This record gives sequence, C-alpha cells and structure tokens, in this order.
Amino acid sequence: MHLLSSNERPFSDVDYLGIAATRVDPIYEGQEFGLHAGFLYRVDNSRPRLAHFAWHESQRDDEPSDRYLWNDINLNEFNRRFVASWLDERRNHPDKIPYGFRTDGSPYDADTGRFISPPIGQGFTCATFIVAVLRHLGFELLNEDTWPLSRTDDALWQAGIIARLRECGVPTEHVAALAQDIGARRFRPEEVCGATCLAPNWPVDFDNASAIAAGIIADIEAHKR
Repeated sequence: MHLLSSNERPFSDVDYLGIAATRVDPIYEGQEFGLHAGFLYRVDNSRPRLAHFAWHESQRDDEPSDRYLWNDINLNEFNRRFVASWLDERRNHPDKIPYGFRTDGSPYDADTGRFISPPIGQGFTCATFIVAVLRHLGFELLNEDTWPLSRTDDALWQAGIIARLRECGVPTEHVAALAQDIGARRFRPEEVCGATCLAPNWPVDFDNASAIAAGIIADIEAHKR
C-alpha cells in the first residue's frame, strides 16, 4: 500500500482513521533524511486532524500540512471511529510525555486512559506513540520480538537523539538514563506505518512491516515539498 499526497487524495477523505508520515531532517551523519509519523483522523463532519508525538514533552494535535503523505488504516468502521474518538477527546488535553526509546508495559491507565509517567529515561518516539495508543485501545500492532536488536544505524540514530535532547536542555538525569538504552530495539516510523497498512491483519512481524516500509520510503523520497 502506498502513502498518498493531499493532492492525490485530500486529507478530508480519511475514513475516520489513517496514518500519515513526512520527511524530517537527518539525525546523524550519513542519514539522507528521517521520518515522522502520526495518526490522521476525523470525527463525524469535523476537519481532519493529525495526532502525533512531536518531541520531548510535546504531544500535538494539529491540522495536517501538505508535507504529509497518508492512507487509511483499514480496521472496521466501529474500530476506526473508536480510535478516532479517543484521539479527539484528548485533543485539548495533551499529555506531557517524555522522549524515550522504550516504555515497559502500557503507559495509559486501563480504566481512566490517563497517561502514567514512566520510569526516568523511558517514554515515546513518534512511532512508539502510535504503537502504545493502539495497544491501550486493545490492538496489538507489532510482534515486537521479531524486530532485530542493535542495528548499527539505529544506534547512530539513538545517539543523535541523545545529542539533540542535550542541546534542547532536557534534564541531565533523563538524558543520562535514556543513554543507557542505546542499542535497544527500534521501531522505525516507516515500519510502524507499514504495519498499520496491513490492518486488520495485526500483529505484524518485522519482515512484513519492513517490506511495506521500503515502499513508504520510496513514496517519501518521491514527494518533494
């Protein structure tokens, strides 16, 4: 499945719930570009929105820009509405989520949906935000144990993130704890996007997600804005 530009298919066509991705600046030397991903969603007749984890303690809900490519998440209509409604309910009450390479367990309270602050050094990336929200709502997106450990370019990316967090003045204790997780499994945005495209056939193994991820990278490369 390909991701489409808003010229090819307007964001307003989203059938309650979709996935969106855009290119971002490279994090480490030798990386051509990075990816950022989030949920595209719409509730009833409202305008489409982009719910995403933007950076350390910055959960955002914005109007999507034309930099993003997108496609639907093909769950059944009840479940698409269910996820979109949950995202919409939180639009004006963003959680203060730290940046982290892993989060042990579910960071959302099972009864209230309230975000539970994780141990120091843990938190989300844009990709694991998607995974965690779906898990909280009852959808296991990935067979996480099938993802490789310690890919060289993932460790470079993680080290680059550490450097950026230091530059941004993130508390030293958080950055130091996070640095201990360099080499942890990384779920890349394009892999998570690829997995969502296989709905409703979840959870998804690494091989299947990465096969679609290659096409998503090609879509992003072809989309110049």
